[in-house]
Amino acid sequence: MNRINSQLKEQHFYDPVHGRIFATCADMIAAGQLADGVTLREKFSKDGGIKEIGGALYLMKLLESAAPESARR
Repeated sequence: MNRINSQLKEQHFYDPVHGRIFATCADMIAAGQLADGVTLREKFSKDGGIKEIGGALYLMKLLESAAPESARR
């Protein structure tokens, strides 16, 4: 996140929902909070855009499709 946060912004995402997810993660990490499946599910539990595309299940699919930590180095 430290490498991309200064370059990638919410408005760069085609899908506004993905932009909100990114911005929320960036804000949480900047505040020293954990941005994982549990905390994101809580943050987006009332977000209509997320609910419309699958809610917590969609967030979990995004997390599962992310590159594993070992591949990010």
